[in-house]
Amino acid sequence: MPYLKLIELATRNVTEVRDDVARLGRSPECTVVFSGERAGVVSSLHLEIRYGVAGWLLKDLASLNGTFLNGRRLTGEGLLKAGDVIGLGETGPRIVVAAVAESVPKRPDGADRAPDPHPGRRMPASARSYGVTLLDPATGRRHEARGIRIRLGRGHECEVRLADSSDVIVSRVHAELAAGPSGALVVRDVGSRNGTFLNDERVTEPIPIRLGDRIMLGASGPVLVVEGLGTAPQLRAVPAPGALGRKSVMARIRAAVAKLLPPRPERTNTNPPGR
Repeated sequence: MPYLKLIELATRNVTEVRDDVARLGRSPECTVVFSGERAGVVSSLHLEIRYGVAGWLLKDLASLNGTFLNGRRLTGEGLLKAGDVIGLGETGPRIVVAAVAESVPKRPDGADRAPDPHPGRRMPASARSYGVTLLDPATGRRHEARGIRIRLGRGHECEVRLADSSDVIVSRVHAELAAGPSGALVVRDVGSRNGTFLNDERVTEPIPIRLGDRIMLGASGPVLVVEGLGTAPQLRAVPAPGALGRKSVMARIRAAVAKLLPPRPERTNTNPPGR
């Protein structure tokens, strides 16, 4: 089943499309209906998004004020991808394409797992490594990160660093993504001053995230859309300090004894040449 997630930038309203066709306009029959002041330049049936062989295609339905894709007026069909911005009229509502997906054959369980370096040893769910792609709809910038813990904030230590944030809304280390007890990737606030929000709901405890979710750093801070999400190859774990094994102890004893003993004299060959 094809999937499309749309977010209206002005109202942050989210629409999830699971059919092959979605229409936007003022008509009550549309998938996304506009009304009030924001519908001033929107036609009754303004545009259509249809899923086909090539993917999700955007088409204007002979609207009065036109349809725009990433700031350019659409004259034919436009292929949509995550991060695109659809405009209804030159000054009308703006819709960001948060996620696009198509149905794919289900892979066998464990087909995408990295080889277990320690067969028989169960790795805790919290040690699972993830890779994510986060889209900033305001700038179009994509942040890619991978690891067991992915920190978001202004600090240099963050894996996703919002260095362009000139205000004080975003904390140095604001939020983090990590595997929860069940193994799913969750977002948690790490004591930020202005809070972390997931789909406009304040994060007060770790919450699992999904493709297309919106992470907002601060009530009016930058928004990051989860554009890509998946498990990454497992990182090599660093063993915790603890008691040494018997082989390690014996090796250290032999090395220490060797340092105390005088060096052995070199042997010379006393045999005559040719023998």
